[in-house]
Amino acid sequence: MLNFDLQIGDSRKRNYWELTYPILLTPFILLVRIGLEKFVFPKFVNPLLEKTIQKSTKWNSNQAQAVSKNCLKNRINLRKLNESLWRLVYYSSVCAYVLWVLWDKPWFWDSNNFWIHFYSQSVSTDIWCHFMICTAYMWTALWSIYFDINRKDFFLMLIHHIGIITTSFFVWKMNVIQMYSVALLLHDLCDIFLEIAKTANYLGCKKGCNVALVVFTGVWIVCRFGLYPNWVIRRWLVDAHQFLPDLSNYLAYYIMTGCLFTYVLLNSIWTVSIIKIVVRNVCSKTGKD
Repeated sequence: MLNFDLQIGDSRKRNYWELTYPILLTPFILLVRIGLEKFVFPKFVNPLLEKTIQKSTKWNSNQAQAVSKNCLKNRINLRKLNESLWRLVYYSSVCAYVLWVLWDKPWFWDSNNFWIHFYSQSVSTDIWCHFMICTAYMWTALWSIYFDINRKDFFLMLIHHIGIITTSFFVWKMNVIQMYSVALLLHDLCDIFLEIAKTANYLGCKKGCNVALVVFTGVWIVCRFGLYPNWVIRRWLVDAHQFLPDLSNYLAYYIMTGCLFTYVLLNSIWTVSIIKIVVRNVCSKTGKD
């Protein structure tokens, strides 16, 4: 008989008020972002962008209209550049932190340890911090998506952010935070190279952009279609049942399965777009976002 209790196991005491912490952290993360974009990034970005504008713009009186359009384009690129730099700082920092945290965890090297003593597992402080920071960032990204430069994948990103926040709730409820931390690492690692490619593109560095795009594509395929299905989905669908024979009796099992495959679907849609962008940028003379 299907158990409709979303909690799997009952030996670990959970404080569900802790799930409000990421929401409370959201204004702080927004302030950090605003501070970086207003006071830190311009000191390094503006000189580089000015050189790009000088190289790409012809200041002739007969081309006033073209110059005006070019200036507008560069102002938009400046906003995009700041957004990419912010995401680059975040993803680089959080990936460095979680790698340092996970390095000595036995379940990072042998994912069967996800399930050993599952019902009595506790969350260490370092993993707890990673979970809270990542969830808080998703809340921040969900609110800021309405104010950032509008992109073609707006609705996909909206679904992604809402999905991550929803998954975080069930992860906390079901006590699969260890597996979730590995899944987050595999997803966030790809975004570092994506933001490097975007940054190079906005700064007019076509070669750097193309190299970063190729590296990003390789990391994306390995992490999201190689490691993620093997380290996370396979462990959840196959290996977990060896240690938790009654797992499929819980409604929570099917909810988590749906969440995991939602990201596979999103990753597949994005992969088609990524391949098109890589081909277009490598084959064309000018990079596009």
